[in-house]
Amino acid sequence: MKVEINESMIKMAKSAAGKGADLIRSTISAKGHANILIVTGASQIEMLGYLTNEDIDWSVVTCFHMDEYIDMPATHNASFRKYLRTCLLDHQQRLEFQIDLIIIKTPAISSSTRCLALQQKHV
Repeated sequence: MKVEINESMIKMAKSAAGKGADLIRSTISAKGHANILIVTGASQIEMLGYLTNEDIDWSVVTCFHMDEYIDMPATHNASFRKYLRTCLLDHQQRLEFQIDLIIIKTPAISSSTRCLALQQKHV
């Protein structure tokens, strides 16, 4: 694993966004589309802002989020779906890309079934 040390959070966010954008563009070039996993958390907000400003064909990018709370509405302040909408969709209205926001409901088996269906769709 390569470790990179930056002088500031802004420089780290720009560097991570640039490297991520390069990987997304190379995947699009090789496969015609890219699937990405967005990790949620306050530490990612700056990086996501820079990433959305990169020259990427977002129309062929499908974003997945890492997790969500069971039965939490997307309007709740702790919802990861709300976080992604705020950081990605609302941040850059010009972006046209898919976010497969997994709507998790109880019982857990239905969540597993939904996740498997998404996995099969995007592999």
